[in-house]
Amino acid sequence: MNIIIVSKRHDESRTLQLSSSFKHLILGILFALPMAMGFVGYWIAERVSGELALGNDATKAWQNDLDQQRQELENLKLQKDRDISS
Repeated sequence: MNIIIVSKRHDESRTLQLSSSFKHLILGILFALPMAMGFVGYWIAERVSGELALGNDATKAWQNDLDQQRQELENLKLQKDRDISS
């Protein structure tokens, strides 16, 4: 991969040739940086609030919602089977 740098005078330009390992390093940094920022933001929020940003109450509520949705799906499947058989 080549990077061409053009100066104010158009007769002067420089070309930088990047190796494949340098390209992989840059791509790795570009992908890892947002994940690291998210992790640090979560860590800071946890430290500031004094508790987990997603506490046990939230996970219990999600589990209850999932259980309720599973039950509704099971009821719909049974109703569908009854409708098909009749």
